[in-house]
This record gives sequence, structure tokens and C-alpha cells, in this order.
Amino acid sequence: MKKSLICITTCNRVSAIKAVIWDYINFCKKNDSFDFLISLDGDDKETVRYCEKHNIPLVYSKVREGVGLSKNRVLKTYSEFDYYFFI
Repeated sequence: MKKSLICITTCNRVSAIKAVIWDYINFCKKNDSFDFLISLDGDDKETVRYCEKHNIPLVYSKVREGVGLSKNRVLKTYSEFDYYFFI
């Protein structure tokens, strides 16, 4: 089975994440071929706490590096997927 990763890339937008994240998480829970991840550019403590509280997979950098490096970190760290969807 082909595996896909849905990744929301973000930086200091925890309110936007809270507004949309659960639709993606619920979709992934219902579809075994999809996993979900947040890629946080920079050390936004509120987003980190929210993800930890709700056991949401998260990868982040301590400093802001830009969306390109944030996506590259996901591709390098989670290289086992066949398809990637960045939101």
C-alpha cells in the first residue's frame, strides 16, 4: 500500500491551526494510507504545547528558517512516504 503524509507548515499561527487541524486528523484516522504532521518553522511555544497536549505529531526548528527548509526537514525526517501533501 502506498503511504501519504499530509503536512501543515506553519509559523506563529496557532489559531489557524486549531481552526483546521481536526478535519485533517480525522481524515487520516479514517484512511490508513495517510498520516498527519505539523511542521513548525521556529519555536512557537503555544503551538508546541497544543500539539503535545493533543498528541499531534510535530517537527520544528528552534529558529525561523523559512518554509522551504521546513518542508525539506519533513522530507528528510519522514522519507518513508510515497506522497507528500504540504498545506
